[in-house]
Amino acid sequence: MIEFPSDLTAITGPNGSGKSNVMEAVMFAMGARGSWLRSQGLRGLIRKGATSCSVELVLRHPGGALRLERRITRSGGSYRLNGRLASANEVRDALAELGLRADGHNFVSQGEVTAVIESTPRERAALILEISGVEEFERKREETLRELERVEERIRVLRALQRDRLERLEFLRRRAEAYREREELERRLASLEKAVLLRRVERAERALEELQSPEAPAISEEEIEEMKREVRRAESELRKLEGSEELKRAREAATVKARISTLRERLRSLDAELEGVRTLLATMGASSPPKSVMDHPDYVGIVAELVRPVEGYEMAYRAVAGARVGDVVVRTLEAGLEIVRSLRGSRLNRRIRVLPLDVLRPPRPVNPPEYSLGLLRGYVLAEPGMEGLVGAIVGNAVLVEDLDSIPRSDVGRYRFVSLHGEILERDGSILSSPPSPAQERRLRRRLEELLEERERVRERLEELEARARELPPPERAQEVEEALREVRRRIDELRADLERAMSSRLAYERRMRAVAEERGKLTQRLEELRARLASLKDVEAAESDDPESEYAAVAARLRTIPLVGPDVLEELRREEAKAREMDETLAQLEEAR
Repeated sequence: MIEFPSDLTAITGPNGSGKSNVMEAVMFAMGARGSWLRSQGLRGLIRKGATSCSVELVLRHPGGALRLERRITRSGGSYRLNGRLASANEVRDALAELGLRADGHNFVSQGEVTAVIESTPRERAALILEISGVEEFERKREETLRELERVEERIRVLRALQRDRLERLEFLRRRAEAYREREELERRLASLEKAVLLRRVERAERALEELQSPEAPAISEEEIEEMKREVRRAESELRKLEGSEELKRAREAATVKARISTLRERLRSLDAELEGVRTLLATMGASSPPKSVMDHPDYVGIVAELVRPVEGYEMAYRAVAGARVGDVVVRTLEAGLEIVRSLRGSRLNRRIRVLPLDVLRPPRPVNPPEYSLGLLRGYVLAEPGMEGLVGAIVGNAVLVEDLDSIPRSDVGRYRFVSLHGEILERDGSILSSPPSPAQERRLRRRLEELLEERERVRERLEELEARARELPPPERAQEVEEALREVRRRIDELRADLERAMSSRLAYERRMRAVAEERGKLTQRLEELRARLASLKDVEAAESDDPESEYAAVAARLRTIPLVGPDVLEELRREEAKAREMDETLAQLEEAR
């Protein structure tokens, strides 16, 4: 502890006793620069082997105490004011309140005292002026202001650079962190890959062991060749049967039989159609009676020759007379009976009606209704003496223009016929008009065609029946065809068996090729896996329950991390060193300010 009992305190003692050290320690604690302390710089104050130096100064005064501590390290320095961190300006301000300055003339060194004693009066006067600060004060003030401005500008520049460098440092730290994380993930990925490869090798080896050749088919190649030969023999037998003369005759017999059956059926069809055409023609007009009838002495003629309708009323007459226009007219009943007896046993295509004039009794005429055209018999002309024949043929048929004009109340009272040949019978039935003459001509032509075709069919039928008698019976054709069917069936069975055998053989060969191909793939895969494992011989396999899933997750994470080279770590160290140097420079500037 040093007491200052008066305004001037001197520290005396022999050379080397530490007088200057005590004073410089006090000045250092108050913020003196290294140039004021007989040192090239503040770091020169640190003893060799040490990392820092410090001085704690406690100034007691009537108002209390001021505790100062200043510490410097090789990377910077700091102040503490009453136990808390403070800047150099805060320390200077606190000392200024006590009237103290580290760089003023509060401290006078040993050399400076000698210089004052030995100085001239002028020099001492200048010193007094300097001590009083009258002139120097302004000069130093200006210099101090300029220096402060330069320091402030330098501080602003350094702080701006410091911000940029901090941003750069942050960027480099992120890059370094990415590099370290990527390096760690790559190590983990390699470890997982080895675990995955080991599992895959195990699976491939197991699959290769389990891969077995397929069971050979039950039938051999020699048996298949024998089956082919048997098929060829059966086919040869079939060709012989198909080309045999017996088969040809048997097939011809079957064909002739079928043709005979067809022709017989055609004859029946022709006979039926002929009967229908003849029936139609019989109802349409007269045909000449047999010659034996016409040669009878009492033969008069047929109705069509003796009676005819008035022009314009032909359709009505034809409808009512119908087939009776072909009836035979004779003079007496006896003649009629003779003719009928003479026709017994004759082959006629139709029945013949005979009308004896001596016993013919036509119905009495009736009074026709007023809306009618009268009785049809009034529109029919006959040979003299044949008037009764007209009544017998057409009766009391009432002629009308159209059946629609007949009242419902008269239906059943009369037999009506229209000009178009339509008939309304007493029982209420209605007959359509008869065929026209043109239709009759067509029917007669059709009759001739049918007769000619029937004759041709009969001739062809006789030829085929004669040929059938020369050929083997149809039963033999059935036997030969059955033999053919049996051979074909046997060929089909042989071919089916052969196809199944060949299919089984082909399937076996395909399976063999597939097994060989699969074995080759597995072997190649094993070689690739083992080669990859060899490249990871220095990597320890990871312990994982599901290395493949974890490998995929790590690989996915790795893809999200930027690719960074190892030089980023060295760059980060250089930038951190530069940042520390900049911090020291800023600290020194702060002290200087």
